[in-house]
Amino acid sequence: MAGSSEITFSLRIPATPEIGQIILDRGFSYFVETVKQAEKLGFHAVLFPDHFMRPETNVMYETWTAIAALALQTKNIRLGSSVTPVPFHHPGILAKRIATVDHISKGRTIFGAGSGWIEREFKAYGIRFDSFRTRTQKFLEGIEVIKALWTTEGPVNYNGKYYTIENVEFLPKPTQKPHPPIWLGGCSPQILKAVSEHGQGWIPHVKMVTPETLKAKIGLIKKLVRKVGRDPKDIVYALAIQTVVGTDSKKVEARIKGLSLGSEEIHKIVYGTPKNCITEISKYLKLGVTHISIDVLPAKYTVEDLQLYSEKVIPYLVD
Repeated sequence: MAGSSEITFSLRIPATPEIGQIILDRGFSYFVETVKQAEKLGFHAVLFPDHFMRPETNVMYETWTAIAALALQTKNIRLGSSVTPVPFHHPGILAKRIATVDHISKGRTIFGAGSGWIEREFKAYGIRFDSFRTRTQKFLEGIEVIKALWTTEGPVNYNGKYYTIENVEFLPKPTQKPHPPIWLGGCSPQILKAVSEHGQGWIPHVKMVTPETLKAKIGLIKKLVRKVGRDPKDIVYALAIQTVVGTDSKKVEARIKGLSLGSEEIHKIVYGTPKNCITEISKYLKLGVTHISIDVLPAKYTVEDLQLYSEKVIPYLVD
């Protein structure tokens, strides 16, 4: 056995051309079926990309509306974003939207938050796409506004460089106390510092980090968390990975080839038999990761691959 009882797993819906085609062909029923399967199998959460346009596909639902609908179809599984680009929205409106979904779900939301990165998406919707530094500053201010609205009793005021709110009566507060968990995406020093001050989780994608930098950044977050008087054990150290799993190695190889990925991209994918996947994921757990969020590739295999993970992979990674 590797890992501990603290290790959890979620399904992360990938933003791929295939998902876009599934939406066009099957509509929302795919998400209902998939989330119900994940819940039945005991997954901790399902996380959704939060974009209106991506380089891979422009066929996407509005994430928090979709989560609200799925919350009514489920009872126990957590539902969240991975991740919401905070500067793309006014933080007051975002706070209200997520608090509402937290009530609909009876306290099962996870707020994945980031600074945004798709210039075309911002510009297409008439939203200013600032430098990375400015987007990060807006992101951090936005988180402060959202937390203030979620936790402050009475009128809320905030006067920042980018956002101002005045005498906001924010009711009802979220169901979760003090507020829904905030998982931050990104790897910059500013983001890691924000995790220590505001976050309950950190969720980079495996494409963004090497094993060495992943270990170093988890160590840095723990150091920063202690510095502000918090317990590092209160932080979820998540990692989003892509996976192709199967009992037949030849079929897995055929699926890999069908993805049309470069060698470097394939190197980042956890693939093979369940035994292979256990070996690869164990390496990340040894680096300090406590939550694995899996993108199943191709998406049409999601339901059967979740079953395989549930029966042949996860039990060997958690005590």
